Amino acid sequence: MALASAVGLLFAVHNNSPQCASFPRLAAPKAIPGKVETAIRTYQNAYESRHLHQLQRFLGVRLGQNPNDQQVISEILYDVKPDLIVETGTNSGGSAIWLVSLMSFINPSCKVITADPRTPDDWAAHWNASGLRAAELPSAKPQWKRVEYYKGFSTDRAFIERVALLSADAERVLVLLDSDHSLGTVKAELEALHRFVTPGSYIIVEDTYSTIKPGVAAKAFVASSATLVVSTSCSRSTGVAT
Repeated sequence: MALASAVGLLFAVHNNSPQCASFPRLAAPKAIPGKVETAIRTYQNAYESRHLHQLQRFLGVRLGQNPNDQQVISEILYDVKPDLIVETGTNSGGSAIWLVSLMSFINPSCKVITADPRTPDDWAAHWNASGLRAAELPSAKPQWKRVEYYKGFSTDRAFIERVALLSADAERVLVLLDSDHSLGTVKAELEALHRFVTPGSYIIVEDTYSTIKPGVAAKAFVASSATLVVSTSCSRSTGVAT
């Protein structure tokens, strides 16, 4: 098993097909020692300070996930092809809808279960009432029918038991932690959910770069775990674990 924390940077891939042979090639950028970390921090601070995560939508539903995180996560999902995805922190439901939409291409039989004590429609109404860019209710989307939503905390015994039942029929299980980001909650989630992650799959701890505490919890948990390791395969990730 591997623990991953995704906060990545978008990058461009050169298309080497014959159709592109006549396109001018850009010179490889020169490395600037010591500047990469500064650039990442500047980007992340600008993204968070402008509350851009509150303005994004996917299929009309608010999606509060960093687009660069999404890119890295999409690659992990394709590589792992999970049969079950466990998400903590549903919020407005946009990430769950994005997950089932993406998995309809990667592994159509994949199940997605997500937990939040506040309903996604309530979250959506809250954000809409705050004067932000209007978003649609997740329950109005056909994709939402493929999401199993648990109203409650991700550490509730009932939720853990439901995950255990679903994981019993899943060959590959992936976990996404994106709830309240407090040190205690992330630690409790790792303790409760890490056992469901199958060999070769991931626990993805989000917001380790901007909120710090999830990263602290993740580092401590990996240090004390005999089954989790920090993955080095997600080379574009810039969080505590890649």
